[in-house]
Amino acid sequence: FDWQNLLGFFRNHLIAAVEATDESSYSRVFKIGKSVGVFTVTAKEQQHALSVRVHTEDPAVLFAVTQKVRRMFDLDSDPLLVANSFQAEKVMNSLWRKYPGLRVASGWDPFEVAVCTILGQLVSLKQARELVGQLVRAYGERIAHPLNGAEMHLFPTVEVLRQANLDGVRTSGKRKQAIRHLANLVLTQQLDLYTPQDPDCMRELLLAQ
Repeated sequence: FDWQNLLGFFRNHLIAAVEATDESSYSRVFKIGKSVGVFTVTAKEQQHALSVRVHTEDPAVLFAVTQKVRRMFDLDSDPLLVANSFQAEKVMNSLWRKYPGLRVASGWDPFEVAVCTILGQLVSLKQARELVGQLVRAYGERIAHPLNGAEMHLFPTVEVLRQANLDGVRTSGKRKQAIRHLANLVLTQQLDLYTPQDPDCMRELLLAQ
């Protein structure tokens, strides 16, 4: 399990005021239902495993947090299946042998990932982080960090971004319109980001909008 590669990805795509990383850990504030909390992920590298510590007043959300963390760090990937599948492809097989243990990083929430993708188009990684930070600070709910009381933010909800003028984000009008339209598609259930989709069908749906 290539922990350092994944940690580097989350560090490079850090959402300010929501996430934090240091040399050995990743952490994030969250809200599930009415329950606010924070979790921290560290690696037990000798065991090829991750350790997750969750702080919340509601233990009922622990299962949901665990499932989201599993998806974020691609923990349900089967490395043997991947290796066997890549054997038939010369380039992929050589890359896998050179970089074993790679996983595909994901995000806490599919809608969040989609919005960040829109803001990250045709700009540098640094600019993308700045734009996402502007979005979060302008439209995300303010909360106190459950452990140290520092001011943090939650990522803006679908409902908020559907109505927001997004003047607080220094990006193009087309990107702002795309974010509002995406939120509307999700809210009206014309677009399902929360169950597995056929990539080609998803692409056709998005291009038709």
